[in-house]
Amino acid sequence: MNTTLSIISILLGLAVIMYLVWKGYSIAIASLAAATIVIFMSGLDFVEALTNNWLPAVGNFVTTNFLLFSLSAMFGKLMEKSGAAASIADVLYKILGERYCIYGAMLATAVLVYG
Repeated sequence: MNTTLSIISILLGLAVIMYLVWKGYSIAIASLAAATIVIFMSGLDFVEALTNNWLPAVGNFVTTNFLLFSLSAMFGKLMEKSGAAASIADVLYKILGERYCIYGAMLATAVLVYG
């Protein structure tokens, strides 16, 4: 396989994954679709490429980041239920006003992520 086709298949795969995630599809489905495109354009054996490359990479990603995702989801729910997120947003809205709402959203996100 030539280098140009390899680069095109990777760029097309990235475009597909970005589009599908933007449309609201699950990242698991989007990554599988992108991997399928790259596999077929590369001329690889589909089952072998999925079982030897894609699936172990997805499993490694999930096992490596599972605790982080779980704790982040619990923290986000805690901030939502306690009213802290709304309180931070209200304070920033009063300080910055309607004109600087974009900056307020960025600052609120930074404060919540830092927490």
